Amino acid sequence: FRNGSAFPNGLPWIRNYTAGTTRCNYADFARSKATETDCAWCPDSHYVNGQYYMYYAASTLGSKVSGMFLATSVTGRSGNWTNMGEVFNSKAASFNAIDPSLMVDDDGTWYMSFGSWSSGIWQYIMDSSTGFVKQGEQPVHLANNRPTGIEGSCLWKNGN
Repeated sequence: FRNGSAFPNGLPWIRNYTAGTTRCNYADFARSKATETDCAWCPDSHYVNGQYYMYYAASTLGSKVSGMFLATSVTGRSGNWTNMGEVFNSKAASFNAIDPSLMVDDDGTWYMSFGSWSSGIWQYIMDSSTGFVKQGEQPVHLANNRPTGIEGSCLWKNGN
């Protein structure tokens, strides 16, 4: 269901990745009428540690120059989100930083799977105290690209 815009005043910090596009892909959860150029993709939200964590990507259709961002909120309501910044990007990487999917394991480890089309699915281990990539972690390649592309990853714990 629609619960309003997470950022009703737009997301000017993502414009380096959206290039001012007005064509949003997939979810236009943060798009506002005042700032038609702030198009973000594929939000993934979780309630952990007493607050909501929302990961989202910024890119343009067909580009590998993408960024993954984090916002947090105590309430999860429209307009009550705080941008925490860029989590990582794919400007100089072999992967594409879109389609975030967080999984929190029973032992408290946070895993972020992501990636799209151009080079398959990847994963980072995240720092549960910050929501960002754990210091020193390198991305792990989970699935290879297929000739028809691969995207939209999601991790589930075996048995759930």
